[in-house]
Amino acid sequence: MAYKEFPNTPAGRKERIAFYESENGIALIGEWRRQGIKVEDIAKEYIGISVEAFRKWRLKNRDIQKALDEAIEICNAHVETALYKRACGYDYTEETHELIEGEMRLTKTVTKHVPPETKAIMQWLYNHMPNRYRAVQEPLEATEYQDTVKEILVAMKEVAESGEDRQIEIKDSTT
Repeated sequence: MAYKEFPNTPAGRKERIAFYESENGIALIGEWRRQGIKVEDIAKEYIGISVEAFRKWRLKNRDIQKALDEAIEICNAHVETALYKRACGYDYTEETHELIEGEMRLTKTVTKHVPPETKAIMQWLYNHMPNRYRAVQEPLEATEYQDTVKEILVAMKEVAESGEDRQIEIKDSTT
């Protein structure tokens, strides 16, 4: 299932190398990686070479390795930004266009708000502050912290549902 077939001859091998070391070939390799395709599968199924041969290409041509590395970094950055936006909430502008006197015209602009999402908040905290917010923690004495935990969860839910941007104040019941 190679992307592009090359004859199994020395000339075909040279054509394959030339194509995948070209700007278009490198861009294609980076795009496959952005799509989440494993490096091994890119080598075997898309380019049609062994994993070891592809490893040698990557060592010889830094642009190929750079395309693979940047593809994942860019994807991770986009996903992290989207998760952060969902965790904090955001505003966006919605425009309505209508056909008036034979041409499309902007008739209405509305700014809408997407409130913070509790699951996105928790995901962010689990990953960025694992010592404080990891899903599995050392067991605590339930009676000592039970009221505080309930109060935090209720306050987080209220803030997420209201869409307000405010601090949550919790009394310290341990003192």
